[in-house]
Amino acid sequence: MEVILAIGAVQAVFFAALLYNKSNRALSDLVLSCWLLIIAVHLAINYLELLGFYSKFPHLVGSTSSLVFLYGPLLYIYVDTTISQKIKFKREYLYHFIPFLLYNLALIPFYIKSGAEKLAYSEGLWQQGPELLEGILLLIKALIGPVYIVISLRLLSTHRRQIGDLFSNHELIDLNWLRYLIWSMAVVLILFFGLTIAKVNVPEVAMSDTELIIFLAMSVWILALGYYGIKQAPVFAQLAPPTVSRQTSQKKITVDPHLYTAEKTRLIQIMEEEKPYLQNKLTLQDLASRLNIPAHQLSQLINREFGQNFFELINSFRVEEVKRKLSDPSYRNLTLLGIAQDSGFNSKASFNRIFKKVTGQTPNEYQKAIDS
Repeated sequence: MEVILAIGAVQAVFFAALLYNKSNRALSDLVLSCWLLIIAVHLAINYLELLGFYSKFPHLVGSTSSLVFLYGPLLYIYVDTTISQKIKFKREYLYHFIPFLLYNLALIPFYIKSGAEKLAYSEGLWQQGPELLEGILLLIKALIGPVYIVISLRLLSTHRRQIGDLFSNHELIDLNWLRYLIWSMAVVLILFFGLTIAKVNVPEVAMSDTELIIFLAMSVWILALGYYGIKQAPVFAQLAPPTVSRQTSQKKITVDPHLYTAEKTRLIQIMEEEKPYLQNKLTLQDLASRLNIPAHQLSQLINREFGQNFFELINSFRVEEVKRKLSDPSYRNLTLLGIAQDSGFNSKASFNRIFKKVTGQTPNEYQKAIDS
């Protein structure tokens, strides 16, 4: 178990250093680097505890107790800075660390105890169970992680809706990997607090196997967190001009309804004649430039006249293009994936998913139906 803790701590420091020295480092990389260093400290002190250092350095007792209050806020800040590409740390972020501060203030009476008193108090806590204050603090500690997990997932969902208004392909910017990491953090937290509650209420039960699972899970989680953090490029950097942002997508300006008919006719004409949807990285701004209208106006036009967002509209045209090519003998030399890529799709997975959503059939089923 000690080896797993040591490996986890070393991994966290290693990835923190890589993120700090990343060539295209963003604020989100610095946030993740700090988070990984905090995790490394947490694991390292637990490592020292298992080696018996608490008896030699009893002031270490309880030193990591408040670190859990940092995980949720740092998760949220990392998600927010990754999505928005913020370059400055917002003052509002500091409010998320208030629970961490209050928790430490509540523990000042414990912190000023002597080393021997800390050891005795800690042993009594596990043997007799927590008093009212400790129970309340434990409950708050157990709830703060799930709260931030929910907030972060909602932030990602909002991001997904927004990119549907701006981009025709999601593969590079949907951040699904981050959603998986958030859920994996939820699993780690459940394991951690399940063990804590079991220690308090069933002190005679051996916990070594459970602790081993938790620390192993944390090591794997750190590995994934560091890997994807290093791999992650700026979300919008290569897909749209800097002016295309969530503020642009949310901007609402009233447009004369009579103009919609003319703009809709022009849009359909451009889509049928110029086929801009064949460009697999087409953005709302690209298409708005062709129509010579503001991006937010085009977004409103698509929402009002087609009942879709930009992503849905463009991919519906791509699906129709695929269907046309599947019926054209001149494209028989291409595979389904070849036809999909020739029609503007980026990947097989997104093509299959979108095609079935639009037609109710998989591409293979559709092809077999027209060939029969």
